[in-house]
Amino acid sequence: EVRAERERTARAKSGLDQAEVALRKARLELARTRVRAPFPGRVASIEVVEGQRVSPGDSLMTVVDLDPIKVEVQVLEAEVG
Repeated sequence: EVRAERERTARAKSGLDQAEVALRKARLELARTRVRAPFPGRVASIEVVEGQRVSPGDSLMTVVDLDPIKVEVQVLEAEVG
């Protein structure tokens, strides 16, 4: 009976060890899911949906830098004022 209990304990510990390894792996994968832009800005468009699988190099979104923003337009002199 003691022997059987030791075996159950060993199996439980093994299962716990495997679960801890899986948890560490999941946390590492979660940490890799953070997406950071190389500059401050606003998301202009989103190319993917939540849950969609992506690969390195896939376009996920378009981020635009709004500071400063420069706009050039052509206006007829008659339209000014």
